[in-house]
Amino acid sequence: MSWILVNFFEIFIVFFAILGNITFSYIIHCAKSLQYCCRCSLQLFSFSMFILTITHGYTVLCFLILNTNYEILYLKTDHVKYFRMIHEFGYCLQSLSLLMFSADRLVAGTLLQFYTSNSFKLLIVVLTIFSFIISAGFSYIVHIQHWTIIPTLFMDFLDFLGLFLICVAWKKSIKTYNSTIGSICLEQRYQLSEVYNWSKTLIPGVICASVAKIISIISIWALITAKKVYVENEAGCFLFFYNNSLNIYSIILPFIILFRHKALRTKIVRNPENFELTTLEGNPIDLKISSNQYFQTLGKFWND
Repeated sequence: MSWILVNFFEIFIVFFAILGNITFSYIIHCAKSLQYCCRCSLQLFSFSMFILTITHGYTVLCFLILNTNYEILYLKTDHVKYFRMIHEFGYCLQSLSLLMFSADRLVAGTLLQFYTSNSFKLLIVVLTIFSFIISAGFSYIVHIQHWTIIPTLFMDFLDFLGLFLICVAWKKSIKTYNSTIGSICLEQRYQLSEVYNWSKTLIPGVICASVAKIISIISIWALITAKKVYVENEAGCFLFFYNNSLNIYSIILPFIILFRHKALRTKIVRNPENFELTTLEGNPIDLKISSNQYFQTLGKFWND
């Protein structure tokens, strides 16, 4: 197998992964109904995915430009080592941001008043700072202390914990929404509907993230626990699956969201120029006119 051809193929995967990350960020930008805390956790997740994709892309470019092998590139090239540390930082941050999102949805669906308080917003800021600190510690432990199995296993546990929490949030939001008819304000009922919509939308995304992490962890475990000492490009297959399982996840995630969230899909995919509002008689209404003109136009058609 020619690893040069494989790396050219990886460049295309990285390119589409970056497009997927940009699309995901744009989707979050267009989701105007997202609450502040939920938006923060999803933006943190988007940031972690950019880190994973860009650092892997840099490693692939170094492989092609330096015309070397994996052994020298990963173990003896200093600037690649630093980028691999940043990569592991993003690996941990991805798990923590998804866990924050799942916990956010659970709190929003159960502690309705606390969720809208400034105390919870401050808590999200503190947790975000701690996420950066923990991610930096994870990268240090994996690359400097060379403790790999237990930290990566703990990250996998956090992924499944996030999956469990978001499923609980989804079920709780349905139950609470049905049991609070007429007993809570419309703002809180809207909050519950948003918990349901975004939990339902991202459950497949969280499942895919867990599967991608499992594939990447198995690849790394197989590499570091093997009795054989890999030289030159022999470790390339393990690293290929480790990196590209996360890149492919970045590519498919925006499609999962658009497929699952009808309102967002309609807002982003549909061309507004082709959308036409008409009266009951079929007469077109200009959406660019002012509100007063709009109601005057309706009144005219109704009087006719």
